[in-house]
Amino acid sequence: MDPADALRALEQTEAMRREVAQRAEYPPRWHVAFGGLVATITASQATPLPYSVCLPMLCIVAVAFFIRAQRRRLGFFVNGWRRGRTLPVTFAMLTYFLLLYYAGLWMKFDGHIWWGPLAAALLIFPGAVYGSYARQRAFRAEMSEGPRTMAP
Repeated sequence: MDPADALRALEQTEAMRREVAQRAEYPPRWHVAFGGLVATITASQATPLPYSVCLPMLCIVAVAFFIRAQRRRLGFFVNGWRRGRTLPVTFAMLTYFLLLYYAGLWMKFDGHIWWGPLAAALLIFPGAVYGSYARQRAFRAEMSEGPRTMAP
């Protein structure tokens, strides 16, 4: 491959990345739905068995449908666990969710405050919506940045 062909291939790759960045604009309802799913998983722990087990499982099934809808609408699914700018955002979101989730469980079981998971879910919901927007911004920024250089 001569240098001109390599340059053209690089330009095509960068053009495709910019196109992906433009297409990765999710409707606001998807961010709200993500927040709702994460909050529901947490809030479900305030309910008695079997609901505290069944509701999170239904949320996981809903995530599968959400992934299918995203692939159908955009042609791809952006996994938050991929290397790049989305990974730190995903770790921050997971840390936030788990801290509040376990705080709600602690309130329920050790503090005998049955509504502890509900309070945690009220804090998780806006954090999840914000985190979803932040992950989208991180992905779009990564896809629209200039050409990547190879380290020497």
